[in-house]
Parts: sequence; structure tokens; C-alpha cells
Amino acid sequence: MWTPVTASEVEHIKGRFEDFEAPDNLEAEYIEPPFYTRAAILRLRCTELGNAYYIAVGDGELSEREFYPLDGNTYFVHEANKKAGITLETPAQAEAYMYFFCYMMERGDYRFNILDNIDGFTVVERAPPSVTPPVFKGAVTTENGSGFLFGAFMEYGGHLFNTDIAVLTDGYLEMLDDDPYGPLVPVTRH
Repeated sequence: MWTPVTASEVEHIKGRFEDFEAPDNLEAEYIEPPFYTRAAILRLRCTELGNAYYIAVGDGELSEREFYPLDGNTYFVHEANKKAGITLETPAQAEAYMYFFCYMMERGDYRFNILDNIDGFTVVERAPPSVTPPVFKGAVTTENGSGFLFGAFMEYGGHLFNTDIAVLTDGYLEMLDDDPYGPLVPVTRH
């Protein structure tokens, strides 16, 4: 659940951004995810700019922390992970991190979305699968490390994929397998 940032703290956060004039109606809220010991996810919102997300790494007030932009580039996530005390010791932590990482990752014009269902949509080229939330398949070791293996359905660029994703304990993800199902289209109701 997102926690609102106090008005005085929002003013301090505004001062951190020298490269643009922060609008007067800027709002901020944060969440402390279960996979970080020294970081929060910060969301800045305003009508003019929409939403902007950051990993705020450190202790104490949010405005005093080091900000890493969540702009679709995985580089900043991995840099923040090195300083944020990432903790991926349980399947629950790894699953929460997988949702976060995939949603914040962007390739081209698209984000990777882990799906719990495809209610309201169908697959064009073949019968749609029974889409369920991610399933923990057990421990995994790859050439890049060890962690947790999940079977998950993912939407990317309007297409549905059945994937196996390794969530490594250092915060890297590997897609070990993907089975494309085809384009997702809205179901027409009469």
C-alpha cells in the first residue's frame, strides 16, 4: 500500500531536481517493498507530468536518500540493488521483486507485464490458456547464479507469452523459456 509523503517532505524532494521546475501540485508517495532493507519505491505525480518512479536508497528521510530513476532501463535498478540491501531469500520476496522488475523494465515502446489473468481479453491465433498467477517451481541455478524459478504468463507488446523466469538472488532475472501464444485482443461483448 502506498504511503503519502508529507507536504514538507515533498518540498524537500522538489529541491532535489535541479534540471526541471517541479510543479506546485506535485504529490509523492512511497512503498517499502519486502525485497529491500534500505530502500523505498518513490512515486511522484502531477497532472502535467504524469507519474515518475524512483528507488530511494538509504536511511532516514526520503529527500535525503539517493534517487535512481525507474525509466525502463535496468541499469539503474541493478545499481540501486547494490546499495539497497536487496534480500531475495524466500519465494515470496522473489515473486514480489519479479512483478516489480518486469513492470519497470522497458524494451522499445513496451513494458513486460506479469499477468494474473486475461479477463476481458482473448488470444487471436490459438485457444487461450488458463492464465494464472505466477507459480513457484523451485530453486534454480543458472550459469549466472542461483535463485527461484517461476512459471508466469507475461504480456509484452500486446502479445501473450508463457514463460519460465529465474529470479536470481542478486536481483537479475533470466527468461529461461518463453512460449508465445499470440496477440491479446479485447473480448467484444454483445
